Amino acid sequence: MELVPLEWQSAKSPCRHIPLNEKGETVDNLYRWATQEETEAIVASWLKSTIGKLEGAQPQETSVSAAPAQQAKSAAGHS
Repeated sequence: MELVPLEWQSAKSPCRHIPLNEKGETVDNLYRWATQEETEAIVASWLKSTIGKLEGAQPQETSVSAAPAQQAKSAAGHS
């Protein structure tokens, strides 16, 4: 819900009103005028961008916790 503009959070389908790009296009808009292919392309682009932002916002603990496992593999390979 944090991606849904406040004025649409009480709508029947609030996720249809999430802005997908800098033009402010939403799934609701796309259902009205875009082809299925255009809709899929715009939504896919938004998903990739949003996932990238979310992954970039995660703490770096993942890479730090992976380091001991990589060191253990290196050590095992050198023995």
